[in-house]
Amino acid sequence: MLRASPFAVPLASVTTPLRVLHVEGDDVEHAIVARLIGRAAGAGVELRRVRTVAEALAALQEAPADVLLLDLDAKADGPGDALDAMLHQRIGVPIVAVDGDADPGAAVDVIGRGAEDVLSKNELDASRLWNALVHAYTRWRRTPTPYPSLPSSVRLAPTRGAAALAVGTTIERYTVEGVIGRGGMATVYRVRHRTLGSEHALKVVRAGKSDDGRLLREGQAQARLRHPNLVMATDVLQLDGGIALVMEYVQGPTLLQWLRQGRTPAAPWLDLFRGVVRGVRHAHAHGLVHRDLKPANVLLQIASEPVLPKVTDFGIAKALTPAREHGELEADLTAEHSALGTPGYMAPEQVCDAAGVDQRADLFSLGCILYDLACGRSAFRGKDRNAILAAATRASYPRPTDHAPDLPKAVVEVIDGLLVVDPRRRIPDCDTLLSALDGVRIAGAMESPEPPGERYTRWRSTAQTVSG
Repeated sequence: MLRASPFAVPLASVTTPLRVLHVEGDDVEHAIVARLIGRAAGAGVELRRVRTVAEALAALQEAPADVLLLDLDAKADGPGDALDAMLHQRIGVPIVAVDGDADPGAAVDVIGRGAEDVLSKNELDASRLWNALVHAYTRWRRTPTPYPSLPSSVRLAPTRGAAALAVGTTIERYTVEGVIGRGGMATVYRVRHRTLGSEHALKVVRAGKSDDGRLLREGQAQARLRHPNLVMATDVLQLDGGIALVMEYVQGPTLLQWLRQGRTPAAPWLDLFRGVVRGVRHAHAHGLVHRDLKPANVLLQIASEPVLPKVTDFGIAKALTPAREHGELEADLTAEHSALGTPGYMAPEQVCDAAGVDQRADLFSLGCILYDLACGRSAFRGKDRNAILAAATRASYPRPTDHAPDLPKAVVEVIDGLLVVDPRRRIPDCDTLLSALDGVRIAGAMESPEPPGERYTRWRSTAQTVSG
């Protein structure tokens, strides 16, 4: 039975509707979606329908869309599914995926690949569908208050940001050579210094976005962090009334891509994890909490020997030290009692209040990354975004040895010590975490020939005394 959305009445008076492009090859499935959206939003939505990815790309050229509602089974040319095809084209529109797969792990995979949310066809109703579309749009635009509490937020004023940059475009001292990747708010280009000939990454807020302030704070955060396991920012450029951030160029995949591509090139995953922890430790020592640690925000420098992991994207970092030490970072990016981060990787306390977290939130995220590396799958799964968040807030995850029977006991204990709901009972800092991994080696038959370090041993003894 359809459940009417409580937002139907105010949305009926919205003069600028939310523009939704539905990519669906099945006439019946589209009719169901159209009926649900009509029931939930009425005149608050302008719904268009195409059948294939190719038709969707053509439709976006003709008229813009605010949200793409994408059936993962829609016809796509080339390797991968419809989501891979749309992301490859860097369309610049938030995607809500619709999947018939009942596997709760599918939601984690789809969101991790770049969709804002994923819905199951078997559990679709008016309220769930409408909320997913609206939340995808507001997260993408980073509006200060969640629509539809303020229906007028669909009529956001035009904001600054750069249009797509063509290869060969010159920006001050740099020439664009290609696109590296696309995120929710920005596109990252590979550029070359015109005089020195050196390669760099250029992060540019896309047209229609308003995150210049956030991008500037990200640059300020990364510029003061100099560590081999952190991506460094080197310059800020003026571009079309906004700014662009020049960063160190890392030649290689993200940790997420590396995991999805079968861990190629080969690299000891525990050594990669230790490198990530060292980078995060350096940020914490300088008073910064990352708040969005995940495999997609770790780059692998494959030109290094061994492969060198580098943490990037400090766009939602929080300063812990006094404002005078961090300049513009004193303006925190998060309102009190709001959530900010990525489901499946953000700490339980971050779900409730991202502004109030400390470095222990990053430790929980590191536990999620370690679980990914050790088990080859995500710790927290669910049928949609809310289900994933609920699993994390309960620390409900399969035992690591269910998926990696030969995993050393020391690694299992570290995972359990990180994925703790109460931050007071969690492994408290990166030094203690690295101490816990002292002597652990992963090669051939997995074994832990040496005991953990003294710092971790002291913490574990204290934690057991408190819990007892």
